[in-house]
Parts: sequence; C-alpha cells; structure tokens
Amino acid sequence: MKQYSWKDKISNIAQWGGIETSVLDISAGRGTRIAWINTGSGLRYKVVLDRAMDVADAFFNNYCLSWMNETGITPPAFFADKGVDWLRNFGGGLFVTCGLSHIGGPESDEYGERGLHGRISNTPAEIISIQQPDPFRGNMNMSITGLIRETSIFGPRLELRRTVSSKLGEAIIHLQDEVTNNGNQSAPHMLLYHFNFGWPLADEGTDILWQGSWQPRDESSKLIFNENNNFRKCPPVMEEHAGAGEAAAARLSRAGAMGVVVHGGCTPLRRRCPAGSRAAHCRAATRGRVPVAAAARRVARCGGCHATPPRRLRGLSRRSRGGRTPASGRSRAISVR
Repeated sequence: MKQYSWKDKISNIAQWGGIETSVLDISAGRGTRIAWINTGSGLRYKVVLDRAMDVADAFFNNYCLSWMNETGITPPAFFADKGVDWLRNFGGGLFVTCGLSHIGGPESDEYGERGLHGRISNTPAEIISIQQPDPFRGNMNMSITGLIRETSIFGPRLELRRTVSSKLGEAIIHLQDEVTNNGNQSAPHMLLYHFNFGWPLADEGTDILWQGSWQPRDESSKLIFNENNNFRKCPPVMEEHAGAGEAAAARLSRAGAMGVVVHGGCTPLRRRCPAGSRAAHCRAATRGRVPVAAAARRVARCGGCHATPPRRLRGLSRRSRGGRTPASGRSRAISVR
C-alpha cells in the first residue's frame, strides 16, 4: 500500500487493521481468550491468549497458511503434562510453543518425569500491554504483550515474556520472547517452536526450500529422506499417509550476511537457566541455526516445521540433551519474522 494513500479516506483505523480481542463462545474452545491481528496487508492471524499466545489461524489474501487439527482451539489443560496427553488438545495452528522445561517425547530421569513437549502451551497469558496502530500520529505498529509463567511451589519459576507484533501495511509477524528464571536456583530450560503449515500453502507440487545441509533423523526416516527421493517437493496424498507414523530430517541451515535463516534444522539441547537470569534462543523459524556470534536481535524467516534453541550465549556452555548447564548474566530471546 502506498504511503499516505489512506489519508482523507478513513475515519476509523479498524477499517484498515488493528487488534481485536474476544472470547470464543460456540466452539469447543468456549471461554478461551483470543486476539485477531489484522495487518491490513492481506495477512491476518489469531493469537490464542489462553494458550501461551500461540498463533492458530493465519490467512494471507484469504488463503489459510496453517494446518488445523480436528481438535481445534480448546481451553488450556493444566495437567496435560504426562506421557503423550499433550496430543489430546493439540489443535495445530501456525505455531505452538513447546517447553519451557522440556521438548520432545516423554522422558524421566533423576530430575523427574516430563510429558511430550512440556507445559507452556497449556498456560494462559497475563496480558500486560496492547498497542493499537495510529497512523494519524505516524504510528503504524501494533503489538500485544503477555507473561506466561511455568511455576509451582518448591519447583522452577520460569516466566516467558512474549510480544507478538506487526506493522500496518506489512505482511510480517514479529515474535519476541524473553525467558526469565525468577527462582532462587538454576532450572532446566528448553524451547521449541512447532510450526504447522497446511493446505493450500502446503499442497501437491509445493517446493520446500532451505539453505544448508540435511540428514535423516533416524534409520526409518531414510525411506523418505534420501538422495534418490525428491522429498523437497510435496507429493499427492498417498496410502502411506493413513494411520500414525513420522519421518523427519534435521536441516542444518546457513545464516546469510543479514542473519536471515531460510528453513533448516538442528538437534535440540537442554540447558540450565540460572536463578535470576534470562536465556536467549536462536533467531530461527523451522529449526533454524544462527551462528554463535549472531547479534542480539537477529531475525530469521519462517519456512518449515520446527524451531529449536541451538545458540550459545555469554558464559553459556552446551551439553547434550538431558544435561544441566550453569550460566551467568542476563540475555534476551528471539525475534522471529
């Protein structure tokens, strides 16, 4: 949209775009708080405030971008943290946050039991700020900020401060996360962004693009992810798609000169978040990797299924998944574009 082309043509900014909050009523998500963000550029998306401010529906020029499960949006289930209970109210959507103490499959060790993908996506946000655009005063930005706490008595006290923002006239979603350990001792910390793209964005003939190398996750995944099979182009619906099962590849991305990662994957890592500190994460979408020396607010582009935190910051050393890493200092988290 050309600059100033709107002047003298509208009196209510809602005609162009902005943020509208509401509460679901007639669906299975009755009572769930949401916020529709309309960028006025063809991109509009729904932030589910009661589900860690994750983005569910997302549309560009009336075409859906996200895959939606039959479950749909449901209220948070505070005790869906055992085994694979997480799947029972996983509604899909553009992205779902996994963590803050665990990502991946269920596991247990000397530190306790952890269910699939952790608890954070079943935690409501405390909304602390909503900023509407005001182009009459030169402000085109809109944002919503909330606090999502993963905490318990005698347990970890992790706080996710999340800001979802866009700019009037631009088809971009900005996501800025900051995780703080408010407890008096170190705590395990993992974070993953579970992106779910669906029809018609993902359809027969769709090309999957990324910069960097790749490797199959395990032996069973080699049936699909091998050099003799063009897995970079989406096939039509196949009989093999019926039932359960999963194949995956780890895509190791390269960041360009501007710190932009297009698609990619890496192995998730567990780290320890020290008392009173903040942990930073890779500016990546779709499991992207950004070099360790990346600037504090580097931005990555969405382009696949997951994002993980492979980045090392000041005073942080990395260990294999399941390890505990001491650290010091405060650092900020991600901006996903």
